[in-house]
Order: sequence, then C-alpha cells, then structure tokens
Amino acid sequence: MSDKKKDPHLPEVIKKSYNDFLKSIDSFFHDAFQNLHNNGMFYSQIPVQTYETDSDFVIEAQLPGVKKEQIILDVYQSHVKIGVKQEEFVEEKNDVNKYVSQQYSTQVRERVIPLPFPVTQKDVKAKYQNGLLTIKVPNRRHIIDIE
Repeated sequence: MSDKKKDPHLPEVIKKSYNDFLKSIDSFFHDAFQNLHNNGMFYSQIPVQTYETDSDFVIEAQLPGVKKEQIILDVYQSHVKIGVKQEEFVEEKNDVNKYVSQQYSTQVRERVIPLPFPVTQKDVKAKYQNGLLTIKVPNRRHIIDIE
C-alpha cells in the first residue's frame, strides 16, 4: 500500500468547482428568463400615474413606440383596463429547399386601474399623443358640507 499524500490544493479545487457550479446555475436561469422575456412570456407592466383634479380623475399611461391602433381601452364599473396588442408576422422562404415557413403571434399587455367611484363608458375621455395615453374621468365624489 502506498502512502497517499494530501493534496494541499484540494480545498481550492473544490472551492473553484463550487463557484463554477453556482455560476452555471446563475447563467442557466438568466438565459431562461431572458428567453421567456424575449418571447413575450414576461412583460413589464404598463407604467401609469394617477391623480385627481377638482373636476377629473386622471390616468396617464406611458406607451412609447405604441401606435394608437394597438391600444385597447375598456371600462368596467369602477375599473379601467388598458391593453396594448402586439402582432408579429414572420415569413421565411427558402428557394433552394423549396419551403415557406410562416409564424404569426399576438400578444396583449394589460393593466387594470381601479377608480375611486363607478363610471360608465360614455363618461371616459381618452387622448393619445407622443407616447402618452391620458384618460380623464369626471370626478364623481360627492363632498358633503357639514354645518
């Protein structure tokens, strides 16, 4: 039986292997989530700001790069839903192998904003300009004077 010498570098090798293992896990999840995001699985919410004036409850949604035709606006009793529909059509032709590949996808991002009071669709006014959607709802809060 030969004497086995302890390798003084063994702990460093184990440490390096462990660090490499952690980096590979981080890389895997980063790549997986990036692919999901790029394929439309995760969308950041539509950024909105709400405030009240004396006459209106105002919702401002930032939609840079979105065309007016892509915006879907719905009103439900005491909620406003903003949607952005994105469609993509990709066609690939290969004359050598004589095939055509077509892919069509539709994705909708949505954001629901609660209102402090019920409204009807006819009460809501919307304007879209320079990437900013402004929604105004007449303020229906009833302020009661106390004697």
